[in-house]
Amino acid sequence: MKKTYQNISLFFLFIILSSFLFYQYFHAKSAQEGEQTSKKMQVRIIHPKPTVLSEPFLFSARIYPIESALIFARANGFVQERLVDIGDQVKSGTLLARLSSPELEEQIKQAEAQVRLQEARVKLADLEFQRAQKLVTTGAVARSIFDEKQAEYQVALATLDLNKAQLMRLRKVFDYTNIRAPFDGIISERNIEKGDRINATDATPMFKLIRTNQLRVVVDVPQSQLFSIEKNAVANLSFAELPGRTFKIKFFRLAKEVDEDSGTMRVEFILDNKNNKLQAGLSGEVSIQIMENKNILLIPANALSVRDGKSSVVLVDKNSEIQFRAVVTGRIKSTNNVEILSGLSADDNVVINPNALLFPGQKVEMIAATNK
Repeated sequence: MKKTYQNISLFFLFIILSSFLFYQYFHAKSAQEGEQTSKKMQVRIIHPKPTVLSEPFLFSARIYPIESALIFARANGFVQERLVDIGDQVKSGTLLARLSSPELEEQIKQAEAQVRLQEARVKLADLEFQRAQKLVTTGAVARSIFDEKQAEYQVALATLDLNKAQLMRLRKVFDYTNIRAPFDGIISERNIEKGDRINATDATPMFKLIRTNQLRVVVDVPQSQLFSIEKNAVANLSFAELPGRTFKIKFFRLAKEVDEDSGTMRVEFILDNKNNKLQAGLSGEVSIQIMENKNILLIPANALSVRDGKSSVVLVDKNSEIQFRAVVTGRIKSTNNVEILSGLSADDNVVINPNALLFPGQKVEMIAATNK
């Protein structure tokens, strides 16, 4: 019986000690969690940096001749003679090639013979008309015969005019067998050889002629940059193959319509190329000095994030609480800085490298960082 009481006493003692130990453990754990909860997360913040923006715009450029023409035949025939080749400089009216057209030549001969024949008929009709005119005044012939001769003469004249017009048309077509340059330029393409059969309906041109004493420099400017470019802005053209060399270009014209697919507008500049040192078809880079913009705000690129498909930043308000704010970015987007057009002021506390666990209203401790 005594042993039973001892066992019961030991059991109750074990229960009391266990309860005490559990109490001490949970009390210490709660105190640790409370200490951790009361400790604020630290974030590094910067202020948006007001900047005077005067950096030039850079665009990829394509170079075209100031004038170009695809030269097709306007008559059928065979290439009798080719007088120029690619790279040749020609003047306006220079003979480039001559076609042989035996069928056309035969038609011209027939038309010339028809004109000579009709001229003889006109002379005969004129003589008969003059004779009838004299005889009708004396009453030797009837008035009806005079009218008939007069009509025959007029018909002969009209037929002669028609034959001459036909001959002129054929001669004009024959002149098309002489292929001439429409303006001063350089032959950049030649697609014929002596003996080739040429038709006026051919889809392939005989020659391509370009004028390159001036060159068109074409760039496609995004809508976001259009309003920062002035017509008298300084623009320079450069090529990767010519390091250290730039060419001054002048504003020429713009399309005045933004392309729906690309969101850009075509702008053209003129490059003086009197010595033909540069060739059409080159690709280069155009630098355009823009209007000076003041009060541009820049923030580090690592302060920008995307939330719900929009550019946004994480801010710390005056109560040291986290806020999310959407912003509109500008043209400068590099690995270092991003231009902010709206959504921020120079006094805002912007978090850089924001922790993904941050949430609106969260209390944080700010540490100033340097905005370079």
